[in-house]
Amino acid sequence: MRENGRSMVEMLGVLAIIGVLSVGAIAGYSKAMFKYKLNKQAEQLTTIFNAAAQYAGQFNFPNSYYTNFVTGTFIKLNLIPTEMTDSQTSNYIYDIFKNRMHIAVIGNNYVTANYQNAIFVEMQLNNNDSGNNVEICRNTINAAKENGDILWYLETFGGTPHVDQKQTIYRGPNYCSGNNCIRNLSFTKIDDMCRGFTKEADTFTFRLWFK
Repeated sequence: MRENGRSMVEMLGVLAIIGVLSVGAIAGYSKAMFKYKLNKQAEQLTTIFNAAAQYAGQFNFPNSYYTNFVTGTFIKLNLIPTEMTDSQTSNYIYDIFKNRMHIAVIGNNYVTANYQNAIFVEMQLNNNDSGNNVEICRNTINAAKENGDILWYLETFGGTPHVDQKQTIYRGPNYCSGNNCIRNLSFTKIDDMCRGFTKEADTFTFRLWFK
């Protein structure tokens, strides 16, 4: 008599092939999704930076010594994409990676006159994205670099601002000279900054100034 069907060895071979293809498909999907998120983050940051540059110098806090949150004002003016807002608070917004940001203005009573009425966007990167922190950090700095023409300057802190000594400052084209120009940041320099973030601090803070 003749038997029909597949042998157990053949079935196991088919299942093994399906498994390999499935793993490859999942890995490809994850990579494509992460790339999409990087592009989306860059788009979100560009929107925020342009809004901050547009309103730089237009806020006035005559009786304030230091920081005045204006994130809620930007939300009310529909300058913030709705996917970045949080219904629980108007002081903070979040990018697609859930990194927290706020927009603030320095008051007129601040001791350094050069900062008075200056607006800044402060962003803290989370150190919890499954090994993708370096890529997210690089993406954030590159977004700042691509919008460097509207920046006063970019500060980065590895750890707590004004406490950790790993501070760097790069300036926009109207305020820089030589090696401190944000436009001259090389891939290697950006990579070094971001790899230091993952090794030396739980958070990496960006502060982008506009005036």
